[in-house]
Amino acid sequence: MATGKRPFQGKSQISLASAILESEPEPVSVLKPSDLPAFEHVVSTCLRKNPEDRFQSAQDIKLELQWAATEKAADKRSPAAAAPSTPGKRLFGWIAAVIAALVLGAVGATFLRQQQPAPSIRSVINPPVKSHINLSGDNAGPPVFSPDGSMIAFAAAGADGKTTIWLRPANSLDSRQLPDTEGAIFPFWSFDSRSIAFFAEGKMKVVEISGGSAQVIADAPFGRGGTWGADGVIVYSPATQDRLYRISVNGGAPHRHHDA
Repeated sequence: MATGKRPFQGKSQISLASAILESEPEPVSVLKPSDLPAFEHVVSTCLRKNPEDRFQSAQDIKLELQWAATEKAADKRSPAAAAPSTPGKRLFGWIAAVIAALVLGAVGATFLRQQQPAPSIRSVINPPVKSHINLSGDNAGPPVFSPDGSMIAFAAAGADGKTTIWLRPANSLDSRQLPDTEGAIFPFWSFDSRSIAFFAEGKMKVVEISGGSAQVIADAPFGRGGTWGADGVIVYSPATQDRLYRISVNGGAPHRHHDA
């Protein structure tokens, strides 16, 4: 704002970000000679790469500019040296310009951080040999990530049409079959990523991923998914035309869910 030129130039966001991080701006005195040499020190300090080397508040800048204006007024008191405007007015203009530059700089830095592309993750979930994954329909088993992001569970149908649950680490392409999950559809994870609930044979069942037999939790003739909270309570719908119910994974009778 003081020189009429941006301190950093770039033809694209990437080149502009590179210039901000790697290059130094041209000195103010080169672009626009000033009758306040200390102002260049203020600007260069505001543009330091290391945040700790900059002024820590607008109050610091105000005091620095007041000192510069006072020194200038003391050095030049002759009428020939008088500027069209008073030091106070010049000071106000410099303060406004620097504060605006600070605000714009902070907004620009935030914008650049937000514009940095997120890392891309590309992967593929291949069904086991001689099987396939149903992504829709009454016998579906869309892949679901564990809450901790380390595992993927999905129901795959074999050549005989029967489904079982398979587990695959997120950092591997090798899957393993989860025992005692024959006929499983619509699996969902426990809150701690240690167990999986699913629907099979008209029941909602739960099995630990470490192994063991599946445990029947409730009747669910047409179950299509659920959610397992940290309090050990599962919210689910036993049929496509029914309301939501709550049931403890430790057993007991289901109850109507308040938000159903």
